[in-house]
Amino acid sequence: MPKRLLDIGQLGDPVIGLLEASDDARVSFAIASYAWGIGSQADTIQRAQTTKENIGYRMASGIEVTGLPKTIQDLIEVTRQIGHRYLWLDAFCIVQNDDDETHHQFNSIAEFYKQADILISAASASNCGEGFLQSRIVDRCYGSIFELPYEWKIDGHETQGSLLLSEMDLNCATDNDPVHMRIWTFQEHLVSSRVISYGSRQVKWTCQQEKNFVDCGNYHEMIGDLEDNLNIAFSPSRYPSETLMEKDWRVWSWMEIVEEYSKRDYSRPEDRVPAFYEAMSLLAPRMGWTRDQCVYGIWKADASRQLLWKKDKPLTTQEVEELKVSAKDGKRGPSWSWATLPGGVTMQYPPTGSTHLPARKKKVSPYKLLFFNPLTKSHQK
Repeated sequence: MPKRLLDIGQLGDPVIGLLEASDDARVSFAIASYAWGIGSQADTIQRAQTTKENIGYRMASGIEVTGLPKTIQDLIEVTRQIGHRYLWLDAFCIVQNDDDETHHQFNSIAEFYKQADILISAASASNCGEGFLQSRIVDRCYGSIFELPYEWKIDGHETQGSLLLSEMDLNCATDNDPVHMRIWTFQEHLVSSRVISYGSRQVKWTCQQEKNFVDCGNYHEMIGDLEDNLNIAFSPSRYPSETLMEKDWRVWSWMEIVEEYSKRDYSRPEDRVPAFYEAMSLLAPRMGWTRDQCVYGIWKADASRQLLWKKDKPLTTQEVEELKVSAKDGKRGPSWSWATLPGGVTMQYPPTGSTHLPARKKKVSPYKLLFFNPLTKSHQK
C-alpha cells in the first residue's frame, strides 16, 4: 500500500483529507495518470505539492479543493462520481522534498498502480492547469458529420435507419493525447487493471474483459498500433508451447513498442530505462529470459537485431552539448543503447532466422551500469 492516500470525501466537500495508509488495514483506492507539464507549465503542481513544510498542516486540516490546479480538481470530481473514497496522487501523497521518502515510495510506484482499483487518466491535459472535463466541440473532434437515412426491404420486412459519415476517423484508439507522450505514463497504463481515459475526442474504458469507447464509436485495434503490439508481446500464449516463430513475433512487437516509447518526452534522461522497467519484466517470462538479461533496454539474447536501431532525426547542437555534460557527470548511458540518445529511434528488421550471429572478435570496455537505477528524487511526469 502507498504510505498516504487522499480522502476525497463526498460530492461538493470543499476540503479533502490526507491520511496515513497501512498494509494492515487495506482500503480500495483509485489512482491517476496525468501530466505535470514541461518547464514553467509544471509550476502550478509544484506550488501545490506536499512538502516537509506543509505536511503537518495538511494531515491535520486537509487541503482546500478550490486552491488546487484544474486537472487535480477534475480528478477529484471523477473519483467522487464513480464512488471511490480514496485517491492516490504522487504530488500530494509523497513528501516531494524528502529524499528518503521519495526514494522508497517512487521505487514502489508500479506496485501502487497494480494495487489500485481503477486508473483515471487525464489524457487530454498537457499540464495540471488545463483540466480535462471541458465540453468537447464535435466539429473540432470529427470535422463535418453527415447523417444518411436509409430503408432496407427484404422478404417483406422493412428496416429504416441512418449512417453517420464523418470527415475525420471516428476510431480514436490511436489518438496521441498529451498523457500518452510521457515516459512514466506508459508504465502507469501498462500495469493498471482498469482504466478510464478522458481523451481529447472520446472517453475510453479498458479492463481485462473489454475495451470500448463510452460516448461514441466502437473500439478497434489497428494491426501494428501500440495496443496490438502490447497484446502480441505480453499476452499469454494460446498454445502449450510456443514455436520459434511465435516468440519471434513477440520480439518484433517489442521492437515496435520501443520505437513508440522512444518518442515520448521526459524531464530527466536517466529516467528512460527505469520508466520502461515493467515492460521488461512482462516480456522476460514470455521469452524464457530473466529481466537482468535486458541491459539498458537491449536484450542480450537478441542483441544482434536490437542493436540495429537508428535515430529518426540528427542530434541538435544543444542535444550534443547536453550529452557532453551528462558524460562528464557520469549520467550518460552506453552509446549502443537507444535509451542514451534523446528523441525517437527506428528499429531495423532483418529477416527472421538471420538474427543469431556468432561474434568473431570482441572488445569490451568497462562500463558502470545498473540495470534498474533506483530513483532518489521525484520525477516530473
